[in-house]
Amino acid sequence: IGKNNTTRKFPLHTSEDNITVEFYPEGGTLLTNNLQRILYRATDPFGEPIDISGNVYDQFKNQAGIGKIIKKGYGLINLMPMPNQKYYFTIADEYGKDLEFEVPQAQIDGSCFSLVKTEDSTLRVSIVTTGKYVGDKLTLAAIAGGKILMTNEIDGSKKNNMKISTSLLPYGIINFAIFSSEGKILSERMVYNTPYQDINIDIETKLKPSEKNGEVEITVDLNKFVERFGKS
Repeated sequence: IGKNNTTRKFPLHTSEDNITVEFYPEGGTLLTNNLQRILYRATDPFGEPIDISGNVYDQFKNQAGIGKIIKKGYGLINLMPMPNQKYYFTIADEYGKDLEFEVPQAQIDGSCFSLVKTEDSTLRVSIVTTGKYVGDKLTLAAIAGGKILMTNEIDGSKKNNMKISTSLLPYGIINFAIFSSEGKILSERMVYNTPYQDINIDIETKLKPSEKNGEVEITVDLNKFVERFGKS
């Protein structure tokens, strides 16, 4: 009562809520006959992120994938879509249970750029091409700051597994894009690049004698590390 009142607004979830689920296939394009990752984002009627898990079914109600939560509001699906099939994501949690959302239609013609694994000094990528672009001359380009930093010719007739050194590209956001011979963008993938570089850290050791084998006390000077990466 009086000046000590506290007011707080919070969403009240009900079974009638209009939940929204959006899908983002890796590389921007979902290809048929290709195992691919699909990121999904779930929000409540207020636009706030919510944790949603569920299953993916085709139009014949056969289960084709599972959606697992990876962080607040986001989940991941691994799916290999078949030609001429439609897929639906069905919520399994109590909040929004059994609500269905159609997964983007898979394409027969296209190319997909996937980041297989990120290492300290290497980006390991995979490129799959299907349909009419298999015999096309494709180009992989790395773009940052409006400039093309790197280009590679891609053989669309086979799966391409490549390693790209992070030191070849600048620090920050890099946009990888696959172009057809006609200049059409078939796939895109943004990567936050951290180039591999040696860090100069001064290490000073001090020896303290003891009665038996001796004792070593090591002091590490992290000033240069903190200057570059900040405190942690």
